[in-house]
Amino acid sequence: VHHYADPGKDEAWLDNERRSMADTPREFEVEILMRELLLDGMPVYPNFIEDIHAPLPLGDRPIKHRQRSVIFAGWDCGTASVHPAMVLAQHTDRLDKMPLALHALCEVIAPSEGMSISDFVPYAQTIIRAKYPSIDWNSIIHFGDPTGDARSGLTGGTANDLMRHSGIDIQPVSNVLSVRTSAVSKLLAAECLPGVPLFLVNRAECPVLLNGFLGGYRLQQVKTGSTFRYGQPVKDMYSHPHDALQYLAIGFFDCAQSIGGGVQYTIKLREPEEEEDDD
Repeated sequence: VHHYADPGKDEAWLDNERRSMADTPREFEVEILMRELLLDGMPVYPNFIEDIHAPLPLGDRPIKHRQRSVIFAGWDCGTASVHPAMVLAQHTDRLDKMPLALHALCEVIAPSEGMSISDFVPYAQTIIRAKYPSIDWNSIIHFGDPTGDARSGLTGGTANDLMRHSGIDIQPVSNVLSVRTSAVSKLLAAECLPGVPLFLVNRAECPVLLNGFLGGYRLQQVKTGSTFRYGQPVKDMYSHPHDALQYLAIGFFDCAQSIGGGVQYTIKLREPEEEEDDD
């Protein structure tokens, strides 16, 4: 019987089950919460738990921009991107009386495959400014794929040049897959206070990102002879905003340093690893 339908299985029971299954969070999602996105493959982030990282008490109410927050953006707009995407997040010390470190505010995904970066950037800016008019665009800290600095053989320019012309100063970070997914896993595993997650997803404005965490963003099942193994993440509608979030997560950890209970932000420019993503 699903715990919602059993009066004896209250929040205390649910908390006890969650603690007892802390080492197997995916099983907790499926067996206790009975939530499963039925797609082939293995979820990239088995440590994502919807009740913790996208809690229903927040519901579908859009999260407002807090004036004292620091805004980060991750962009999947490298040279190989055929479906650009970006994720916007805010760092603030309090949200609805709940301490909070980093909150994914919203996602913006190109409405059609093959949308050029020069078209996607103003498209994303228009959406962000409409949703969050109080955000100063010039104050946003942007992170993205280092391949965005590769020059085009046709124009001699770069994807990041196009973005900089629109006021988006991209800080390149690693595009090594293991580094990127590890950064997001670190977000999911960390707590800003005991029992309080470091990272939350805004259900109202990040539906593709959320469904990606629930299994849409997954490792491809590959058959070798008579056996199966898991390969690279599937490239589809879920992978694009998750790629953007990965760049954001790396950048966040690179430039956020806790000092005396507060947070100081500094941009560390560094040479990313030379390994191209296969977007």
